[in-house]
Amino acid sequence: MGKRPTYEELEQRVRELEKESLKISQVEEGLEKKTRDLGERVKELNCLLSISELLEKRRISLEEILHGITHLIPPSFQHPELTCARIILEGQEFSTDNFSETSWKLTRDIVVHGERMGFVEVSLLEEKPEIDEGPFLKEERNLINAVAARLGKIIERNRAEEAIKHASAELNQILNSAADGMRLVDQGFNVLRMNETFLTLSGMKRDETHGKKCYEVLKNSLCHTPNCPLTRILCGEERVECEVEKERNNGTRISCLVTATPFRGPDGDLIGIVEDIKDISQIKQAERAIRESEKLAVVGRLAAGAAHSIRNPLTSVKMRLFSLARSLELSKTQKEDLDVISEEIRHIDSIVQNFLEFSRPPKLKMQKINPSDVVDSAIQLLRDRLKAYGTEVKVSRPRRMPEILGDKEQLKELLVNLLVNACEAMNGGGEIVISEQEESVESWGRVVAIRVNDNGPGVPEEVRERLFDPFFTTKEEGTGLGLSIAARIAKEHGGLLNLVSEEDKGATFAVILPYKGGINWERS
Repeated sequence: MGKRPTYEELEQRVRELEKESLKISQVEEGLEKKTRDLGERVKELNCLLSISELLEKRRISLEEILHGITHLIPPSFQHPELTCARIILEGQEFSTDNFSETSWKLTRDIVVHGERMGFVEVSLLEEKPEIDEGPFLKEERNLINAVAARLGKIIERNRAEEAIKHASAELNQILNSAADGMRLVDQGFNVLRMNETFLTLSGMKRDETHGKKCYEVLKNSLCHTPNCPLTRILCGEERVECEVEKERNNGTRISCLVTATPFRGPDGDLIGIVEDIKDISQIKQAERAIRESEKLAVVGRLAAGAAHSIRNPLTSVKMRLFSLARSLELSKTQKEDLDVISEEIRHIDSIVQNFLEFSRPPKLKMQKINPSDVVDSAIQLLRDRLKAYGTEVKVSRPRRMPEILGDKEQLKELLVNLLVNACEAMNGGGEIVISEQEESVESWGRVVAIRVNDNGPGVPEEVRERLFDPFFTTKEEGTGLGLSIAARIAKEHGGLLNLVSEEDKGATFAVILPYKGGINWERS
């Protein structure tokens, strides 16, 4: 048997065990404290993380953010059930439902650009033992400091965003109120912004322009050349102004005055180019019209003088020719020659008459007339000439048209010009269909429509725009006044004359006349 320990040895061993037990208890208490502290830190981190997640939500207002943060604070404190919070910002309060102001509170200022904008306040609803400095943990004070600082940054960012929105709205308002088309293009020729006028000019919708290059929206002949206004700005010029023809989305072209200027940032560095586009098509049209009017005025005076000078001897020749035809015994060949001479004189007389009517249009004698009677009268007048042309005329008339106010003789001349023009276009005979209809035109009301359709080769696209211009003709012996006079007669009646034609598919001239006079219509 081993030696039994003495009483003193047992007593020594007990004291050692007690010391070891104390150490273990101290270690356990330390671990427990660290576990509690770690739990508190996790709550604090969760609070900051939740604030970050709140800020990431789209379309959330500053008021919603502040309200959300007040409810994120209490769960991160060691006594969440007894903790309440509020945020005061520029006199506006956001608080938890249980908020009550007590003497056990923690307050931190919200500062933006050095200016106090409000504060964050956390209160305990019951008194708790003093910890660190007061009833709050050091880490809790640090959390409120972090939240207050974060709120300052949030408000600062929100103000910056609001300022940007306000500036953007102002810029949009300025751009969209501009009469000119305007767009902003970056250095890669990408379209960044454009106003409504520009979209109207381009003929495109806004969503169709997203991701487009400038030369893909309202392009012109200067694109991809050194003379492109935008390229010249990128090369260092401060202002470029030029006239160009731009192509719309539907293929039509418009005359534009383009002004390009640099768009610079606050530091003066070039960001892009501002392009101002003014539609000057009407100005160009007006300039052409003025030049044409001046030219026509001179030609008209010359034509009138020449017509009078020709008409007097021409009348004498006609009378002598008629006298010779009656007094002489002529052979068959001589009679045919005389008929040719008479026809040519008639042709000259027609040309002279056109010149006189162009230079001094006769005054309309308005009265109630039936357009169907005018159609019949014009066909009867041209009966022999239509036969000579080898042309058959058909009339499509569901019923006789109602009476309108008009000059019967002038309207008959209009139709005669259209029928003769159709015969000459078919060159070798063909068919003309005259259709009569009663129609309704939006904003103009009831109208009568007379359409003269031929089965000739049609009118080439390149001459359609000029077809009604005085002295414009594609015929070797034409004066270019027939259709011009016809269009003028229709306009003087408050109506219009237009053309619908496709090459190799004939042409249709439509005479549209209102039931009541006094309506000014533009030719389309």
